[in-house]
Amino acid sequence: MNAGRAILHQEGRGRSSDGIQGFRFWINTLRKDKLNAPSYQVIKKSKMKSIEREGKIIRVIAVHYKDVLGPICKSNLGITMLHGTLEEGVEIDFKCTKDKQGFCF
Repeated sequence: MNAGRAILHQEGRGRSSDGIQGFRFWINTLRKDKLNAPSYQVIKKSKMKSIEREGKIIRVIAVHYKDVLGPICKSNLGITMLHGTLEEGVEIDFKCTKDKQGFCF
C-alpha cells in the first residue's frame, strides 16, 4: 500500500484452517513522493516465483533475487523482499550493498 495523498484502508484478513495468513510491510516514502496517487497491491502466493534448492525455498516478493523477478517492483525505493523457508540446519547468506539496510525476521 502506498497511502500517497490519502487512501481508505481497512484491515481485511484472510482466514484458513491454519488461522490468519498474510502480512503487511510498511515503508516511509521519499518526501517528493508523499503526494503521489494512492495505490494498493495484493500479492497472492501463486504470483510469487520461488527458488528451491538444498533444503531451502526462497519466494521472491519484491524486485529480484538470483535472476528471479518478483511481482512487486519498488526498485526506485531500493527494496528487495524475500520469504524464506529453511529446513533445520540449513543456512542462507544474503548480501546487502554498503548503502542499504537489511531486516530479517
